[in-house]
Amino acid sequence: MTDVPVRAVKKALDLLDLLLLETSWESGASLSALAESMGIPVNTTHNLLKTMTHCGYIARTPEGHYTVGVKVRHLGQMQRMKSDVTAHAILPVLHTLNAHVQEGLNFTFLLHGRRVLLAHVNPRQAVRVDQDLIERLSIYALATGRVLLAEGDKSEVETAIERYGMPGEQWDDIQDAATLSDALAQVRAAGCAVVEHPEYGTIAYAVSVPVPHFVTCALGCYVPRFRCDDTRGEEILARLRESATRLTEVLTLEGVPTWTT
Repeated sequence: MTDVPVRAVKKALDLLDLLLLETSWESGASLSALAESMGIPVNTTHNLLKTMTHCGYIARTPEGHYTVGVKVRHLGQMQRMKSDVTAHAILPVLHTLNAHVQEGLNFTFLLHGRRVLLAHVNPRQAVRVDQDLIERLSIYALATGRVLLAEGDKSEVETAIERYGMPGEQWDDIQDAATLSDALAQVRAAGCAVVEHPEYGTIAYAVSVPVPHFVTCALGCYVPRFRCDDTRGEEILARLRESATRLTEVLTLEGVPTWTT
């Protein structure tokens, strides 16, 4: 290890390798067992584990043992979501939907409090909503972002709050966790989110794509407001729900990577 510039980093990564490759993720490993396996003092092992726990790469089991943390699991989820298998399963469904609604579509997922764009299909219209504009907006200001937070687990919402703060003017001037929780519950009960941005002349629709043992996913459609009255909005939502059902089916098929957290 004499050629390693920062030995503490090397020890931390060795600990992570040990937990990843040689330890049950469910039961974890005790501090003393890890120190013995590493051949380093218990105090040194404890300090390394404490730091990595604080950063989210290590977690504690109910029994007090150490196991891989949420960030490690998120890296696995990202790899699976970004795989060619997943993209090839999603895109045909999006193109079929696009042929019906002829508007821009996004397939997104929630990862460590972030809305991540996995796939999008451009609208078949001369006048269209700029995709770059969509991606510049806050997770709270996006229909897919609201659906993802509504369907995500509590830790994801807490991470989003830590990362972005409260929605404020981005969503009904929400300034506290209780009000945000109520707003997310309303989205969950409705089974969709509809977000209008008069300043941009746009309206967006989103629904959840539930897949067992998968990250939280959402399917969204964004439309110039002048092209979308209430009847067309209901039609778009119906098409989104049909496509979400299809996406659930294809993402559950054998061969598409899944991840149990």
